[in-house]
Amino acid sequence: MGPTRDAILRLIIETIDEINAEQEPDGRMERSVDAVILGQGSKLDSLGLVNLVIALEQRFEESFEVELGLMDEEVMFAEPSPLETVGSLLTYIEDHYRS
Repeated sequence: MGPTRDAILRLIIETIDEINAEQEPDGRMERSVDAVILGQGSKLDSLGLVNLVIALEQRFEESFEVELGLMDEEVMFAEPSPLETVGSLLTYIEDHYRS
């Protein structure tokens, strides 16, 4: 059995906090499931997105000993993207653990 939804969300929010610490106040992401990661309304530029994804992959591997593969083309270019919001990412990761 994989981590709980709450544990996954907590790790995503901790990673957002890590990325936000490097941003100017007006460039910080929201700490909620509705926060936009990719697309219109996102606070992240392309480098910020890559940094977030890499940090998430590292944290998940360290914490749960599972590789996410978020940089995979299938994930990056899926429609709708699992990277659109924190909520869609959370759902994607939950499904990933179930498979």
